[in-house]
Amino acid sequence: MTTSSNKKYEHFDEPVESSEPAISGVGKDSQKSLAGRFTKWIRLSRLPNESDRNYAARLEKDSQMMSKYRSHLLVADSHDSSGSRLVAVASKTPVIGYSWMPVLPEIGNAPISFEHAKAIAIWLNSTLGRVALRNVTARKISYPKFRPVSFDAIPFPNIDEPCVVTPLSNVFDETSKEVVPQFRDGRVPIREHWDDAVALALEIDRVLIAECADKLACDPFVSKDHFFE
Repeated sequence: MTTSSNKKYEHFDEPVESSEPAISGVGKDSQKSLAGRFTKWIRLSRLPNESDRNYAARLEKDSQMMSKYRSHLLVADSHDSSGSRLVAVASKTPVIGYSWMPVLPEIGNAPISFEHAKAIAIWLNSTLGRVALRNVTARKISYPKFRPVSFDAIPFPNIDEPCVVTPLSNVFDETSKEVVPQFRDGRVPIREHWDDAVALALEIDRVLIAECADKLACDPFVSKDHFFE
């Protein structure tokens, strides 16, 4: 077990007592599948000479505060447009993120459900979802960085419609544990499967999606043959 600290919190690479799981790391070897993998556990640091009672009380208060930032759906706050694999993951257990932004409801609204999180994760990782994300990036194209406010500009499927959510959620269940190839690998079976579901759910011409996928795969910032390597 390794541990580090940023003074307020301790960070561990495996669970310890009273620790909170987190999804972290956007590199090619961190999150490899749609079902987000816990990679860090955090715990409020104990103050010098703090009593067990006071520490337990602070842990409880911190856990309640953390509950506001847990979500079934997390979106990468940045990624390598060639070497990364995913832009969104969905976790059955609501979780916080490091380098991944938990998608939180507007004030007064119910938290996003796991079923809806699965559908949105498929949309964002599909060809059209990745194209849409290109319209809201900041910094350089090869390593785009996102801000929460940017997502107001992204078109999303109507997740209140069962005919939309069901095929997207189903394909998540079918592929959630598969290792997803890197973006530079272009059109691969798992991404084709996601695009099939998007075409069905949103009634979009599959040929058009395929054309977009081809163009995306050939983009110099995505292709494994691009001139930056």
